[in-house]
Amino acid sequence: MKKTDIPSITFAARIAKLQTQLDEKHIYAILIEKASNIFYLSGYIATSETEREALLLVTQKESYLAISPLSEYNSPTTSRNVLRAEKGDFYRALLAKLPTPTKVYFENSMRHYEYLYLKKLANTTELQPISGLVESLRTIKDTFELSALKEADKTTRTVLHTFLEKLPTYKTEQKAAFKLQQMLEKKTLERVAFSPIVASGTHTATPHHTPNTRAISDISIVDCGARFHGYCADITRTVCKDTKKIDVLRAIEAVKKAYNASLSQIRVGMKSKDAFKIAFDVLKKYHLHTFFIHSLGHGVGIDIHELPHLSPNSDEILRSGMVFSLEPGVYIPGKFGVRYENTVALTDSGCRELRILGEKLYTV
Repeated sequence: MKKTDIPSITFAARIAKLQTQLDEKHIYAILIEKASNIFYLSGYIATSETEREALLLVTQKESYLAISPLSEYNSPTTSRNVLRAEKGDFYRALLAKLPTPTKVYFENSMRHYEYLYLKKLANTTELQPISGLVESLRTIKDTFELSALKEADKTTRTVLHTFLEKLPTYKTEQKAAFKLQQMLEKKTLERVAFSPIVASGTHTATPHHTPNTRAISDISIVDCGARFHGYCADITRTVCKDTKKIDVLRAIEAVKKAYNASLSQIRVGMKSKDAFKIAFDVLKKYHLHTFFIHSLGHGVGIDIHELPHLSPNSDEILRSGMVFSLEPGVYIPGKFGVRYENTVALTDSGCRELRILGEKLYTV
């Protein structure tokens, strides 16, 4: 089991914030099952994406982390109580710490078969689903998180710069994406934040294209992110080699202006949908707004997609300390697409990029 370098006091502070919320909402206990939430509150890094490895119980006064006997866990003083879940029975181990009858809340992301087993074990304990409690705490990044996010961003930019210089030599989207993932993971010794996207030619018109055997052509979109201490980066660049394609260059100009307008105008207290509208209105001046088919951005942290969602329908209020992507793009079916993305931190004085300033959107 890998141990993080996050200071133990950080976890204690996060647990304390959650316990304050429990007290305010008159919730005695909550079961935390989502891997990223468990990591946020305890430092436990799951190695499997499918198997249950840990379960966290937080009450108004205590916290208990149940782990599998198969896991060797060197606790960075996370939960004050680390329990061995014999035979992988996490729920039995944690329910034994609760008085009965009582009311226990659980994250509604819990898999159905696990809920049925929990319900069977709980007996006289009342169960209540809840969502977003820990996620709302995670929207405001603490000092360590900002440091980790900056390092992930810096690593991604460094690797991406080297990669883009040699992009044509990788021949196909698949080979290029595979090489990029190798480069990122070699640099950090951690899994990438997500599988890199390399889209070329008409494939650039698909935002979440899956790389295939298509040859690298005169226009490509590369979207990637490293991890550092479990925190993600998210950066996208559009590479255009043909400066005679006026329609492509015009789209690049529009997207860059939409990005810069968003970066300079987004403020604390703004609704997410109003942030989206800044980029949308710029693209509308170029008559490209109908090709802007996704949100302006999303929260970035332990998960590559977190709160907030900078979508046209979101009333979420943007707050100081949030970290999110800004990624305006246009996608013209059957022709080409353009996207430009960096991750930014929102401060009381506006958005601040995590990257080095002054990088060009396209290369020649």
